[in-house]
Amino acid sequence: MVSCGMPQDDCARALGMSTPTLVKRFPEEVANGVAGKRAEVIGLLYKSARAGYVSAQRKLEG
Repeated sequence: MVSCGMPQDDCARALGMSTPTLVKRFPEEVANGVAGKRAEVIGLLYKSARAGYVSAQRKLEG
């Protein structure tokens, strides 16, 4: 949830815990969630570009 841009308070509430508990129990996900998801999306975009999808190629160029 954090990796998709959801605020920590909302993530904690959705999981039924406080924000400090979320940060304590999931420090890696909270710290690196957005960067990890962005890397995954860029990897998929690159794979599509290599497969010949012109829109993916243009997105990577821009």
